[in-house]
Amino acid sequence: MNAKASSERGRLNREIAQKSGFTEIKLIARSDQDRLEIENMRDMQLQRFIEQQPEFSTLAPPVKPAVRDALMLKGYPQSTHQGAVGQIISIMMQHGMTSQVVPTVKIYASCFPTSVSYLLKSFPGKVHNYLCRHTDAGSVLTWAEQNPGWEDRVIASVLDGSFDELLYQMRIAVGAMTINQPVLTMLRRLKEDAVGINPAALEQAQQILNNAPETLIQSPRQWDEHCNALREFILYFLLADLEKRYGEMADGERTFKVPFYTWQREEVGMSATGVVTFNDDTELARDYDYALCIGWRYDQWEQFFYQAALGAVFLLNPRSARLGTLKTSSLEAGVAVRYAEEMLDKYLPYTGRALVDSPVGTGNMFDRAYRAARKLPDNLLRQVREEFGSFGTITDPVRFADMTSDFLTPDEARLLSSDFRYS
Repeated sequence: MNAKASSERGRLNREIAQKSGFTEIKLIARSDQDRLEIENMRDMQLQRFIEQQPEFSTLAPPVKPAVRDALMLKGYPQSTHQGAVGQIISIMMQHGMTSQVVPTVKIYASCFPTSVSYLLKSFPGKVHNYLCRHTDAGSVLTWAEQNPGWEDRVIASVLDGSFDELLYQMRIAVGAMTINQPVLTMLRRLKEDAVGINPAALEQAQQILNNAPETLIQSPRQWDEHCNALREFILYFLLADLEKRYGEMADGERTFKVPFYTWQREEVGMSATGVVTFNDDTELARDYDYALCIGWRYDQWEQFFYQAALGAVFLLNPRSARLGTLKTSSLEAGVAVRYAEEMLDKYLPYTGRALVDSPVGTGNMFDRAYRAARKLPDNLLRQVREEFGSFGTITDPVRFADMTSDFLTPDEARLLSSDFRYS
């Protein structure tokens, strides 16, 4: 009986694969070298097939390599393709990147059509855990009991592309939706306070604001049209304000203006927000040299705003290098914290410093640089940037000390003109 069932499954799987346009070819490896060449060819063809799928281009920058590696079992030596991709989807669900789920499943189905049904069986459990993270488990259990068949609707929504819409409806049903009024007010004021913005940009900004109440319910990590637009909205107005104060960005045309998150940096101990570049083999590398990557742990909109303000200062003169090798003057770090603190005081005054991970009052190097840099008025900081090219390249400490002598002690001037020590 089991043998017959196994044989039937094999026949059905072959039919599914053939209908998907797959052709099975058997090759004989006569040596270890043959085997390695065949395996390399298999991996190369699979990677090419993955990247050719239309859904692959819609994935967020950190999700693309994660999905590709899972499908190719890179870093998953003891796992199946279904298990590896299931792990990636769980990470997406856990961290609010739900818009990436349907494209990932579609890519998986294109690569491994015979096992997609097994992957889908895990989705009700993932959705249950997702809802419990946004409200109490009791409310979720009560809702589940009152809505028999919800598991089938979840699976159907993944297949028809309405997964995010169903999650939204479920969160409303279990009482896991709240409007973030302080951040909504901040967004409106940020736009109202802007000076010299062209009418077309203001009209586009208003459209983004109209969607903001619902967008703010999502995690800022979410990679979809509305969340991407809102993150870009915030950075746009912060950079507009900074350019008005300190002059134009050095590489504005080659800077990707949509801040994003990547969990891979957190995994290797790079938790801070920072300027990043793109690998040569990525789509964004063709048009952009720099972008702002927000620290993975800052997954609330208040935290995002503070980190975006901090990072916007570094985008005025973006640079990137291997971890521990980038040299910058302490002035740049001090001005970054100074600006982030000023924006927080102005737009989110009741937000606690601990929530946004502010370094002020900690006594660390960021705090020391901030306490000195906050003494310098904006007009003088603009002169310093014009003199040295950026806040991070104070190449003449004597000249800097002379320019800032009305505001800084000699020790403070030496601190801000010296290389910043991150530890």
